[in-house]
Formats: sequence, structure tokens, C-alpha cells
Amino acid sequence: MLEEKATIIRIENNQTSWVEVNSKPACNGCQAKSGCATSIVGQLFKQKPRFFRVTNTINAKQGEQVIIGIHEKTMLKAALIGYILPLLSLFLFSLLGIQFAEFMSLKNTDFSAIIFAGFGLYFGIKLASYQILKAKKEKAYQAIILRKDLFGNLS
Repeated sequence: MLEEKATIIRIENNQTSWVEVNSKPACNGCQAKSGCATSIVGQLFKQKPRFFRVTNTINAKQGEQVIIGIHEKTMLKAALIGYILPLLSLFLFSLLGIQFAEFMSLKNTDFSAIIFAGFGLYFGIKLASYQILKAKKEKAYQAIILRKDLFGNLS
């Protein structure tokens, strides 16, 4: 189970809450961050707080620090859908473009492959977006509150 610290910002009903996750980069604990190029680049791309709807099984209250979790399988499936599906679609449409150019007896199959690959990438991204939005509505794919964070901001 993948875990992350969060703060409850709103409670919708007894079983659903909205939490804010504000991940801090590892540079915060590093002694050499003032002279490190990675730290400077990291400051340019600071992460904004993220908000998630989670299942509140422990009846945590608004403002409390909690630990939320999501199964590794869920993250792996989302990564496969989000990354592999568009790439696979791109390659398959590219091959389709080559076959189309050969069928039409075109001399340059590369141009047809590139055009079809663009359509394939677009189609794959749209399909992946649809699949991820559909999965977000299923309870099995939502994060849950595992426990209260007893140490708060100390850790």
C-alpha cells in the first residue's frame, strides 16, 4: 500500500472526505541544498497542493492530519493506462498508416505513418482519459484514510 500524509479539509458525509496532500521534496532535509543545481531546478517546479476525495473509514475530523493510502495495483493500472495505452495506440496507428500508404500505392509511406501516428496518439490519450475517469468513480480505485497521523508535522 502506498501511503502519504494529508490534511482533511472538508467532510462531505460520514464516509467521504476531501484531503489536501502537499508533498515536500527531499531537498528540504539536505544540507547542501543551497549550492545544489537540483534544488534550484526543484524550486522552479514546486508542486502545488493536491486535493483528493477519500473514503473516511476512521471518522477523522476536519483539520486532522491523516495517512491516506492506495493499493499498488491501482497505481500500476493507472500508469499502464496513462502511459502504455497512448504509446501502443501511436504504434498501431503508425503501422496502419504504412499499410494504408502501401494499399494506396503511395511512394512515401513515412508521411502516412506520421499522420496516422498523430491520430493514434490523440485517440490513445482520449481513450486513456476516459478509462481513468471511469475508474475514478469506482470505489475500489479510491484512496482511503488508513490512520491518524499522531506525529503531525514533526516527521
